[in-house]
Amino acid sequence: MTPVTEDCVLPAAGDERTDMQDWTQRFLDYTAGFGTADTRYELKRVHTLGVLGYMNALLKLEGITAEDPDLAQAARIAAVFHDIGRFEQLRRHDTFFDAKSADHAALSVQVLEETAMLQDVEKAWRQRILTAIAQHNRLETDIGDPVASRLCDLVRDADRLDIYRVFAVDDIQDMTAHTAEEAAQSTASPAVIEALLAGRPVDKRDRQTPMDLWLTYLGFVNDFRFPASYRLCKAAGFWRKRFDSIPLADPAVRTCLEHVEVVLNEHCTGPERDTAPDRGTSLPGL
Repeated sequence: MTPVTEDCVLPAAGDERTDMQDWTQRFLDYTAGFGTADTRYELKRVHTLGVLGYMNALLKLEGITAEDPDLAQAARIAAVFHDIGRFEQLRRHDTFFDAKSADHAALSVQVLEETAMLQDVEKAWRQRILTAIAQHNRLETDIGDPVASRLCDLVRDADRLDIYRVFAVDDIQDMTAHTAEEAAQSTASPAVIEALLAGRPVDKRDRQTPMDLWLTYLGFVNDFRFPASYRLCKAAGFWRKRFDSIPLADPAVRTCLEHVEVVLNEHCTGPERDTAPDRGTSLPGL
């Protein structure tokens, strides 16, 4: 691709959809080297395309696509590469749990720098994308550049929206390393319940049981950064499917589900339209 000018993320593309297919193909070409024998690799490939789909919907609903096309394009690129370090993480450590292996966000930045995957992006925007990726998995972000901070917020929301889909439909052991029955029969830790009901995201350091991990996902709704994210979350309904699929031993979990329902309803008082993920810039058939 042609190098960019100082005032844009990428050269003007005659077909934005084709342009994003190029970036997505770079991601797929890189990850193809890890093979397909382990289904966890495919989980992350599909998740990446899901995050891109949610990103497109989020950018559209928030008006960013029309108002700030450079930020929108940077957000799409960040969505494609936000988890590229997961593949090396799994190969090295046989797990997706950062606490047992490596910070996957930092590893993603390392991979992008070592492969020069973003060399076509203008330097200032490239740094913003790397900063957003580096901090997208943190409990609290600390980014001085307001543009990079907003970019990170977009990545975080789109990522979490698709994590709900993965949580609902994919092999639960690939995602959490335990069975649904093990989680459903476990109790939730008091600190996790307290954070969720107080309107805070769950601190991973407070997790003690399999159910705590499930409640970490519920806690995402306490930390969405964009109004449209609540609408997308509620419209999809993925957030509670796993909880409704199996009897739960701890009644406190139902209280947490009720809290999330209230939060979503409070943020979704307007008409629900155009709330499906837009996969227009993903590869055909995905």
